[in-house]
Amino acid sequence: RCQTFSFKRIDNSEIVELLKVICKKEKIKIDTDVLEEIAVSSDGGLRDSLGMLDKLISFGNNKITMDSFLELNAFISKSDIENFCNNLFDGNIKEVITVDNKYLGKVLIIASGSAYRTLNLPNEDKLIGHGIHFCVACDGAFYKGKDVAIIGGGNSAVINAYSMSKIAKKVYILQKMDKLTCEKDLINKIESTDNVEIMYNVDVLEYLGDDELTGLSIKVDGKKKKLKVDGVFLNIGLIPQNKFAYDVIDLDERDYVISTNTETKVPGLYVIGDSRTKKYSQVTIATADGTIAALNAIEYLNG
Repeated sequence: RCQTFSFKRIDNSEIVELLKVICKKEKIKIDTDVLEEIAVSSDGGLRDSLGMLDKLISFGNNKITMDSFLELNAFISKSDIENFCNNLFDGNIKEVITVDNKYLGKVLIIASGSAYRTLNLPNEDKLIGHGIHFCVACDGAFYKGKDVAIIGGGNSAVINAYSMSKIAKKVYILQKMDKLTCEKDLINKIESTDNVEIMYNVDVLEYLGDDELTGLSIKVDGKKKKLKVDGVFLNIGLIPQNKFAYDVIDLDERDYVISTNTETKVPGLYVIGDSRTKKYSQVTIATADGTIAALNAIEYLNG
């Protein structure tokens, strides 16, 4: 049984190199032009190339030239190749399908990460990098002595607002709810910061500005107003990029892969980094995930 995912393309030259490795292991001499022909003629990419090579080897020839390949190829049917692929490794193969190719492997590690959540307002994509940002540590210095807005009310938003208070002239925290959802110590800290103004029950309606952000159109307690700011930092959460595998592995209500110790319900399938459920999301933890998944994969392959 195969599982289907989204993955990177492997080109014909890479298929040829993989086939060379197999031929060397099987002690079969096959001319390079034959391997190139196999790669080009196999509609299914690596999958069908493996099937065709397996059938050629089964004929018992220890050396295959282009002439003998053309002769033997007449005896290989598509059903032969399909049967080989279906029985490969007793059904433990994961099949990864892209828009133009297929990939097979006994182990798959998902490291698709997450993307910043946005407001999905008009002109938003255009203004990212031109007034709209996500990372204060990366872009906060551009707004020294200027007015900025932090959109969000959780830990990340309040921590970023406090960091910006040391750089910017004025910092607005725009929170959709009627309270901040961050830790209590952070609330006390940010409320005592002179150049930070917290605004509750805020709906952001529009980004103002054509090529550069000049402000926001917002609604506060049902009343519309314009807020002039030079920059905006969106801190409203992350979106895991896992929907391509929703029918194979279990996702929680926020689309994170349900995982313990990088393992999933599918043997030989692991998930690392911001793609999986965990209490904390940090670079060091994601790095550790990679090591754990690799060790788990080795154990699985050796089992």
